[in-house]
Amino acid sequence: MADGDILVGSVKGLTRLDRKFKVTRGTDAYKNVTDIVEYKRDIYVVHERKGTRAVSKLTADLSGGVVMLETPTVFSINKLSVSKTYVVMTDNYNKKLAVYNQSSKVVTGVTVPQVKSPDDVLFLSHASLLVTSYWDKNLVLLDLKTEKIIWSCDQLNGSYSMTGNPSSGLIYVIGYDEKTVYIISPTGMLSMMLISI
Repeated sequence: MADGDILVGSVKGLTRLDRKFKVTRGTDAYKNVTDIVEYKRDIYVVHERKGTRAVSKLTADLSGGVVMLETPTVFSINKLSVSKTYVVMTDNYNKKLAVYNQSSKVVTGVTVPQVKSPDDVLFLSHASLLVTSYWDKNLVLLDLKTEKIIWSCDQLNGSYSMTGNPSSGLIYVIGYDEKTVYIISPTGMLSMMLISI
């Protein structure tokens, strides 16, 4: 994709917009899109496929869709994160993570004991994965190689979405009320909580 382009997923498919919000490309081959991640030059899309939720890997021109993993339900909003080694999709219906190893091409299900129903995931490195849930009150850093928890922050009042700052290592988590932002240190400590009225 060109710098500044935006890729939008919807019920109808994928649309790429340029900086002036002009449609430059689109496809209706991927319906009910719930998440999109660009990693390197590839695009990973969570979408509905024949009664399942699937992750497809596309090229920058939105072609060449390869299905990497699927979960047997479309009743949940699935989130996605991609690293050099793994593609991970939340499967909150089955209360686990669907993990695709890009080297071995093997799909596994990973249960995170401290997260009953994973709703969002974010890689901090190729195997260190943040996992959080709308219903649970914690954020977990999981080592996917060993499937062991590195640290857990249990001072959240539910979460909605998250992002990380690579230069500072800080993690920002949006609270489920969408009025609270939790700032978490690289070691899992709650550093600050911002609340808007």
